[in-house]
Amino acid sequence: MFKEKHKILITQLSNDPQDQKVISELSSAYWSHISDSAGELVRQRKDLDDFLEQESDLIDYGLCPGLLDVEKTRTEISDYDLSQSRITIQTMSGWLKDLIAKINEGAKKGQLTRDIKLSEIQIRKVQGEIKVIQNSRREMLAKNLEMNEKFVNKQLEALENTDQLLYESIRSKKAISRGMFFTVEQKREHCKRENQLQKDLKKADSVIDSIRDKTISSELKKACSSLEGLLSKVVDLENATAKLSEDLKELEKKAQETSPIELENRVRREIEYIRDMTRLSAKRLHLESMPLLKDGDKFINNKNLSDCINRILEFDPHIFHNDRVNMFGKPSILLVPGIGNSLYDWKNNILIVPLKSPSGNHMASIACGIIEYRLDVDEEKKLLTSYNQIPELKGIRSVFQIRTKLIKDYIGWMTSEYKGYRILPKDIKNWFEHEIAPPKNEIYTPPELQQYAVPTADYKTLLQEIELKTKDIEKCETNALWTGSVLYHQQGKFEKSFELISALVQRHPDNLLALYNYAQTASKVMKKSEALDAFKKYCEKNPQSWWARVARDRIRQLSM
Repeated sequence: MFKEKHKILITQLSNDPQDQKVISELSSAYWSHISDSAGELVRQRKDLDDFLEQESDLIDYGLCPGLLDVEKTRTEISDYDLSQSRITIQTMSGWLKDLIAKINEGAKKGQLTRDIKLSEIQIRKVQGEIKVIQNSRREMLAKNLEMNEKFVNKQLEALENTDQLLYESIRSKKAISRGMFFTVEQKREHCKRENQLQKDLKKADSVIDSIRDKTISSELKKACSSLEGLLSKVVDLENATAKLSEDLKELEKKAQETSPIELENRVRREIEYIRDMTRLSAKRLHLESMPLLKDGDKFINNKNLSDCINRILEFDPHIFHNDRVNMFGKPSILLVPGIGNSLYDWKNNILIVPLKSPSGNHMASIACGIIEYRLDVDEEKKLLTSYNQIPELKGIRSVFQIRTKLIKDYIGWMTSEYKGYRILPKDIKNWFEHEIAPPKNEIYTPPELQQYAVPTADYKTLLQEIELKTKDIEKCETNALWTGSVLYHQQGKFEKSFELISALVQRHPDNLLALYNYAQTASKVMKKSEALDAFKKYCEKNPQSWWARVARDRIRQLSM
């Protein structure tokens, strides 16, 4: 047992909760305990259930007798049902069970297939970054080359041809360094290409040096240098993908069983990976990662977590409108003992959420991981490029700086703007309202009923079911009234939608989103006075929020 083995360290931490040496030792001990115990049981082909059940308080929440009241804290954390959460939420013990199940199913093949897909996604991401830099370079050259348009276009085309030549050169060099056999003809072609590349690079330098503004000239040279690094990264990823494909074919041929030692190593690697990601979360904030909870620690509980997820999905409803969801599904959440802001792990498609949020700001922690996810799945960098076009941000050329700024503003959007506090500059707030927020002149549509989120066949089936369920409105269930009001609104059948949402508001006058939708739908069916009254009631019941600001704007519009 962990407590007996590390009794002295636990006592020292209890006496001095700020002892950094003890914190570091206990952090390492926590992860070693899980890795060693799980690894040994897997190697011996034994069931993990007894171990996970006995140590669940420690593994899931970092609870250890001697540091706090374990039973009371466990209840405070877990006394809320997450089974209906819109995003799958797991604790470490649940994650470990799933991991072992996948490994025991011979998931090496599945892992290789997944790694190939992830590698292909990474290639597209880097190619998107290349395109962004090329477009930026094109704009700078077009503005600053003091030549006629025909000459400028010729130089731009030559630069992009040089990029392609550089890509082919990098591919050949890396192939040679790996010992790949080249025929005489291929060697001649490589030498010819290298000579041409050197000439083209000198011409490109000459064109850039001709620009009078040396700041622009310097930026362009940095862009060209960045392109070379990204092209090299694409080649590495392509080679890695090819290697993974070969490994997959070889695995399918051999169809060999995984040895117990291989199983153990795989389990250890996965646990250590989560450990490193959790430590990274703390390191980003210059904190020491500490899995064990102590008296006075501010921790997130299931209710907090559910509320944060619901707010994000309410205030950023299109978050899962991306191709990654079609391939891998929505990301899940892994609640991990530790401290820091949440982060997105693209490798496993999970949001890693440390149990302790800095300063107890759970919403900021979750939002941090969500915007990382949003940026990661935006392979063409549309969001970042659009954000960079805001007048006051156009001067920021560093992708890292603009990304950091967007993450900070997104957290502000979710934590303060949601509550109606105007902390973002006007142009940035307008950008969020255009790119992130629900539409101002429409009803609120929950993410699970967004048309993009429901396959066409399923959507038609859902419509048919709702038609049957809502024939007798008086006997209709509350959930059917809500779903029906949204679906009919999407179909443009506003009278029917209004009929259902009216019945829902009569039954549940304190349901704020239903009241808001009632007001929006009333305006669609030309019931102006009903819409005004409902918007006013909404503002009275929820005066300090972004939604209330929208409602007040709608009141002004309807009153004109």
